[in-house]
Amino acid sequence: MTLVYSRDLGEERATHARVVGIGSYANLALSGVEPPDLPSAVAGATQFAIWLIQNADCISPKLGTVDLFLSPPGERPGRFEIPTGINLTNGAMDPRTDSSVANATGPEIDASKQDWLARIGQNEHSALIYITGHGVSTAKRTMVFLADVNNNPPYRWNPHIDLQVESSRMRRHPSLGTSVVFVDACQEALSAAQLDEADRQDMIQDSVSFFDPTLSARDRTNLYMLAPTPVGNKAWDDETKIGGRFTQALIEALSGAASCDYNGMGQWGVRVSDLHDRLRYLYSLRPMWRDKSFEPVPLTLPNRDEPIVVFSQPPKVPICLSIQPDVARHMLTEISFADLLNSTEIQNFPIAGNNANGISVASDGILLVTWPQASARQHALTISIDQAADRAHELGNVDRVTHLNISEMRVMPAIHHDVS
Repeated sequence: MTLVYSRDLGEERATHARVVGIGSYANLALSGVEPPDLPSAVAGATQFAIWLIQNADCISPKLGTVDLFLSPPGERPGRFEIPTGINLTNGAMDPRTDSSVANATGPEIDASKQDWLARIGQNEHSALIYITGHGVSTAKRTMVFLADVNNNPPYRWNPHIDLQVESSRMRRHPSLGTSVVFVDACQEALSAAQLDEADRQDMIQDSVSFFDPTLSARDRTNLYMLAPTPVGNKAWDDETKIGGRFTQALIEALSGAASCDYNGMGQWGVRVSDLHDRLRYLYSLRPMWRDKSFEPVPLTLPNRDEPIVVFSQPPKVPICLSIQPDVARHMLTEISFADLLNSTEIQNFPIAGNNANGISVASDGILLVTWPQASARQHALTISIDQAADRAHELGNVDRVTHLNISEMRVMPAIHHDVS
């Protein structure tokens, strides 16, 4: 059983998701590529599937189904349970009788393909594909190896999914709505010579595919495909094994951190036009991740900048503050944001010693504030300090007010508030 979530939306357009997490590689040993198993791939795919189900009505168009394929390390069977805190509503259901899921192997993905294509149908439904595992790439190929790669010795590179092939087929699908592919896999470069040699030795067969070839020559340019890094680079794991760094930043972004008032009328959503930039900003806010670079790259952009997530309520967004002079930051007792149109609406962030609910240090003295609800209205920023502090007398403008817009993340550059 590949379906872990299903609901009938009638004639309404729907998003149909396929989530693939490959953490087991019993036989992957290519020339120059001998990677280990990836526990974080299964963890990341699991978390992404949970995010999809938890945000079923925010996804645009609404979530209709989720196919899940998991191959944990050690060739163990994959398991998935919808957390008890998530209530399935509006006719949604988990059609399985237990927690088992399909393996992330070529035969399993192939066997479920026709059911998947039937769900996509003819009604401008959208596809959302998330895949994570080991990968390699060239200018013309973006390959992610499946768990049973190199099980058939003559074809050492199979089975794999070539996302360049998927991209071409999706863009030419006659009725597919605007769709999304997220790839959390290394883009380690293969030379043309390596690829030619593999082809010459007939080690690469056709890839496993989610979509059939089409005779249509029309490119509908309706696809957004995002990779964590340019060709020739690695995607980074995270020591906590809760998913790759790209996946963690992606879920945070899609949960609202990358949102904006996309129509200028108080409607918040996440657009694809600048999602890769906003992911970089979110990555930069984690000091522990500065050991590795992060340059997510859109491999394909759609011709329409439609939001892929739409929120019914304004979401939380991050704000970075630079309090100057630096000595003032160590005297802070409270940071306040007042609505300029309603002076009684004030959001206070009290600071007691090293404890500050909703505030942390991002880097180099920059404070990171988790703003609880994005707002289209202007706000006034003020601070309070410990007047008894030894150097409090050095601050001549403690009452200074800084006006700011917090309808979306304010990370780069940080908001500058100088009380010297």
